Amino acid sequence: MSDSKTTDLWRQLSVTPEQNLKAFKRAGGFSGKSIDPTYRLQRLTETFGPCGIGWRFVTTKMWREEYLDKPVVYVTGYLWYVLDGKKYRTCSHTGGTEATRTPDEAYKMAETDALGKCALDIGLAADVYLGLHDGDKYQKPSGDSVPEPPEKPWFDQFDKMEARFLEAIGSGERTPQQILENLEQGFRLNKKDRARILALGSHGVGNGK
Repeated sequence: MSDSKTTDLWRQLSVTPEQNLKAFKRAGGFSGKSIDPTYRLQRLTETFGPCGIGWRFVTTKMWREEYLDKPVVYVTGYLWYVLDGKKYRTCSHTGGTEATRTPDEAYKMAETDALGKCALDIGLAADVYLGLHDGDKYQKPSGDSVPEPPEKPWFDQFDKMEARFLEAIGSGERTPQQILENLEQGFRLNKKDRARILALGSHGVGNGK
């Protein structure tokens, strides 16, 4: 697969320095590395200019509801950015968190979550989600027990991610099976998902030919 300008921005933003990642471990066995929110703001500013001029996250909806008898707040929005003098925007995404803090802190965390998902649309910190830092935001715990996956895994919109998997294996450095192994460090894939990922190699992509 030849280089294309359509992936220039993705490649520019996709590499995340290790010092901008923070290891975490949550109740229920989930552990992994989260991306420093300030790093995201820094990279967006370095790439597009100051917030409000070169880029901005736009909130379109905020709400609160009960989930499993716990209060949860959600924020939906999108990211616009200016590239080569033209204004673009990402898809809309929703972030959420338990409302265990003050309302302003909870909504700020939900907004940060939504911004991170929007920024991923253009490649920001994509290497983390592809498992290139020995695991994703969510990893399977060690041992025999396998917990339920998080409510909203990174590629809950699988169709949209297929193009990104193709890009990841397009260099020929990794096979579809290797990509699958990396993904399974961070996500519980069902049989259909595994088959679709492995089928990417049936077109001669990522096999070094």
